[in-house]
Amino acid sequence: MALPEFADPGLAKANYHLDHYPFDAGFDPRMTVDLSRYWILLFSHNRLGIWKGMLQVNLNTPAEDSLARQILLAAAP
Repeated sequence: MALPEFADPGLAKANYHLDHYPFDAGFDPRMTVDLSRYWILLFSHNRLGIWKGMLQVNLNTPAEDSLARQILLAAAP
């Protein structure tokens, strides 16, 4: 697998210091609403009332991926 962290939350936490919880938004509209509501409420604030965040990552972005790859290659020593 090209991104083992995607399948292993523990590996993602160790390598990137983040938690991720993917779900199939196209599976069932009611489930999508329920899961969206759950994650929004879970990640809106922490116990101290400090805002937390959610990140949406679009996966089918070949033009952006190509540009990012060029930037990274240009920055490599």
